[in-house]
Amino acid sequence: MRIDDGLRFVLAIAVAASAPGCVMYARVPLVRAGAGWSAPAGPTYVVEQPAMGAACASAGPCAPGGVVVVEDTTARASTTTIASAGGASGVVIVESAGYAGESGIVVAGGDASASGVVVTSGDASASGVVATGGDASASGVVVTGGDASASSGGVLVAAGDASSAGALVGGADASASVAGGDASASGGVAITGQGRGLLAIANEGVTIDGAIAALGLLGPLAGSSFDASTRVGGDGSITIDASLAHDALPGAGGQTSVVVRVAGGHAPSRVPPLRVHLVIDASTSMQSTWAHLQEAALHLVARLRPEDELQIVVYGTDAREALAPVRVGDGSSARRVIRALRPDGRTNIEAGLRIAYREVRPHASLVVVLSDGVPNGGLSTPDELGALSAEANARGAVTTAIGIGWDFHPGILRALAERGRGRFRIAPRAGELGAILEAELAARGRVAAHDIDVSIALGAGVRIDGELPAGVVRTEGGVRIAAPSIASGEEQVVVVPVMVPPGTDARAIARIDARWTPAGAGVAQHADKALAVAVSRTPVLAGGALAALDADLSASLALAAEAVTNGDAHAASVALRDHAVRARVQVRARRDVALEARAGHVETLAIALERLVPSASWHDRRALGASMLSFSVSLGR
Repeated sequence: MRIDDGLRFVLAIAVAASAPGCVMYARVPLVRAGAGWSAPAGPTYVVEQPAMGAACASAGPCAPGGVVVVEDTTARASTTTIASAGGASGVVIVESAGYAGESGIVVAGGDASASGVVVTSGDASASGVVATGGDASASGVVVTGGDASASSGGVLVAAGDASSAGALVGGADASASVAGGDASASGGVAITGQGRGLLAIANEGVTIDGAIAALGLLGPLAGSSFDASTRVGGDGSITIDASLAHDALPGAGGQTSVVVRVAGGHAPSRVPPLRVHLVIDASTSMQSTWAHLQEAALHLVARLRPEDELQIVVYGTDAREALAPVRVGDGSSARRVIRALRPDGRTNIEAGLRIAYREVRPHASLVVVLSDGVPNGGLSTPDELGALSAEANARGAVTTAIGIGWDFHPGILRALAERGRGRFRIAPRAGELGAILEAELAARGRVAAHDIDVSIALGAGVRIDGELPAGVVRTEGGVRIAAPSIASGEEQVVVVPVMVPPGTDARAIARIDARWTPAGAGVAQHADKALAVAVSRTPVLAGGALAALDADLSASLALAAEAVTNGDAHAASVALRDHAVRARVQVRARRDVALEARAGHVETLAIALERLVPSASWHDRRALGASMLSFSVSLGR
């Protein structure tokens, strides 16, 4: 963000009116000063506009009443410091278009004691913008307009002694806390701005009323609820658990959930060859990031083993197979193909997927789809493209979808990943692609078991009561969960909501029948388990309740993500608050400290969205919505 010329002019006129003297508009470069940066003094100021008073020289600062504009577009330091630049009653406007590193921008307005104004407009991402108005004690104004998306407070403004009629304004892209100093005696105003802080929710978080709002605080809770009592079966290659959300229900029946977890164990020391299908968006919009994409693809080739196989498909207006599935060997052929690729055309994801999916190999195929835009050719809806991914998964392929930048279609990438049983990842900067591709390769490169098939046969009168998760198929007597493979360390949790009929005795809810084949073995394994609930006056929660709440939060985040993207702060807040209410009910029943903490984090996030979404840009709303969807997919696992 930059302070516009209109604001500069208003501020300058205000100072001129209250403190006779010249008003000078100067632009000043920052220079290195120890560990930080500072504004040079004396004649190094450069006048950009004619002086408005005869007392001013053509160059150099004048005081009282000087208007000094400090600009820096290159600083990459831990601290940016401007000290006493404004003179006795001057205006100091600091514009830092660059990224100010760990501690953001620090501005000291010095002796701006009569009508001093300090304005900062920077891009500080760690500790935000810190502006001190010094002795702005009469009618001092401190304005911060920086892109401060900080971890523990965003923008922090201390007005010093702005105690008479001081105004503290956090600009449009400021996100968090304001310390008003003594701006309280005679009409002082403290206003925190909003905007860039919205996107910070996906990263380090923003402070809302003393609490942190961050997606990272909403991690899954279900893992701790699985133990020997929930075990269906398994061996070293896999563990399968099943439980209910309730140990007991009233005689009138009620809703509960069947929860199944499949966790990958040890993979064989000799891992079979992996076939990677790299499906690359080569539309015209990729030109600005093409070099980074090629570098990431080359990085992936370097991480593959000689016996692994690689297919490269590029899609634009149409799609073509740039490299047919072939053993990587020394990687020279793949590198040559990658370096020769060029972007051109529109965005036809369907065409690229169909070429890749023709070549999938059961238990060995990882399809990685890269996209930076919205489909404008071929199939273009999440349901249509997700169906392709699901069909390929049934034939043994896992699909991971990676969005580049923030202009991709998050709903489509989410559908590809969910129905393809892969991951939905985001690379805000194309330079991050290499690390993400390497992580995906590590996650999927060690298959622990394959041909996993879990059937859930529901008891008499028990019926499905709600939407089924992606990848769960209805059968005549219940549902079926099938996965072509699971990698070492991977975990999938499936929650099936059911309605239990009335009864006066313990009731059979479901029978779990699980089959799998350990990687490297040719003999399928089998295990089963029955699940039942007792009868009690009030519902009694079981360990599966936490997994059910994880799934509920995943669904709530997906709803909130869509609302955020559309600018509907109220709908986003309601979706999260409704989940928090359901979580609080369980807190009262089980007194789970971790669950109580997460419910509080969800409520803080709801408040943050209410405050930040209305004034946020479309770009930031879309970016946070995509991040929330990505987080929703991972939480739903």
